[in-house]
Amino acid sequence: MFRKASKGLLKLSDGTCIEGLLLNEKLSNTHFFSVSYATNQLGYQEAITDPSYKGQLLVLTSPHIGSTGINKKLNESDEIHIRGLVLSSLEPGYGHHSSESDTLKWLENKVPVLHSVDTRSLALYLRKNRNTLQGSITEEGNNNQLVLIEDAENWDGKIETSEYSCNKDYVLLIDFGCKKSIESEIANSGLAFVKSSIQEAFSLSISRNISAVIFSNGPGNPTDVYARFVPQINKLLSLDIPILGICMGFQLIALAYGAKIKRMDFSHNSTNHPIIDYNDNKVLVTTHNHMYCIDESISQSQEVEITHRSLVDGVIEGIKIKNRKIAGYQFHPEAGPGPSDSLNLLQNFLNGVKLDAETKKHKKYSHNRFRSYCHRSGL
Repeated sequence: MFRKASKGLLKLSDGTCIEGLLLNEKLSNTHFFSVSYATNQLGYQEAITDPSYKGQLLVLTSPHIGSTGINKKLNESDEIHIRGLVLSSLEPGYGHHSSESDTLKWLENKVPVLHSVDTRSLALYLRKNRNTLQGSITEEGNNNQLVLIEDAENWDGKIETSEYSCNKDYVLLIDFGCKKSIESEIANSGLAFVKSSIQEAFSLSISRNISAVIFSNGPGNPTDVYARFVPQINKLLSLDIPILGICMGFQLIALAYGAKIKRMDFSHNSTNHPIIDYNDNKVLVTTHNHMYCIDESISQSQEVEITHRSLVDGVIEGIKIKNRKIAGYQFHPEAGPGPSDSLNLLQNFLNGVKLDAETKKHKKYSHNRFRSYCHRSGL
């Protein structure tokens, strides 16, 4: 268990200093990092382990964090990717029946944690400054010079190609910092999937019986990521199979079809964002984690149809490519950690993949039967 917390500070890049109590002070930041905040009341474990928050300080505005403890099954990745955590209060112990450990113990020696902070006022201040401020968690009295980071970190995780087999038709999952809940939904659908880095993806699509491609979520600037992997992304998009992009993956598909990307004045980081689904004119409450969005100019494209928009700020939240089996969502249709309003979008895509694969199999079987008949008939 933690020893008594020391006094600490959240130093913002505009000179503002916010006092709190610091845990894991030996891990205090030496750099400024982007500061994001999440307003959801639940799902703190999923947020802390979400790879999309890589390289950022995370502010949780819920007044009580830790009371439901930790269950490893809820982790969105195998490690914590944030650079620091800012909380109002961190509760000892846990009371949920499925919890396996104490949140305090789980966070020990992993990241600096500053608590006893008015996180709701902090979120308003960050919002007032249009999410341009960076921050650093340090010990009180630490006057060392801090280094500014120009942008959020891109995903550089070492990805070993891994397979999850149920049958011989695969979904190719491109890992830019993928959440485990996306993998779980693919597995739950009955489809097999192979997870791969973008560098290896196209060669795998040729060597395996790939039925669909999913570009995952991930951290960083999508313009930078796209610039690094233009040939690989465009090759994958040329495949005549269903393709889906989620969050970062959505932005990469949009870039390939001529979109421009802009940094948002007010990023979306929570589980309570309403969007409109134009397909059936329904409102969905969705999970988001992005500080970039695609520019409105994409609406003039003859190839792209807008399918979803935010009801908060009008940001484009979904597109599909006309006359192609390609779609993308800026929000998280796998709905982890919740709510589940948009889950049917991912499930419908995966069901469509299975149907598409079965149709192709039937056509191939019919074609082979025809060739066999011709051969026997001497044609």
